[in-house]
Amino acid sequence: MTMVTLEEARQIAAVWLKDISGCTEFTTAYAFYNPRTENSIGGPDASVVVMKETGKRCGFTEFIMKYGGGKMIREIKF
Repeated sequence: MTMVTLEEARQIAAVWLKDISGCTEFTTAYAFYNPRTENSIGGPDASVVVMKETGKRCGFTEFIMKYGGGKMIREIKF
């Protein structure tokens, strides 16, 4: 089985999130986010998760609730 690469996941995430500034890689997914500031409070477009196994897109809350999250591997800045 071929897993989704970071670059493929970034392209999938870009459909929902236009200004991607970074990513948190988990064992099961990539969580992309837009630029954050001290005053950031989230919102509907604050982050998007792409599952490594399927390339399915979802919000971060769904990732935690439905897929159980995963172990964090690293932070990536773009």
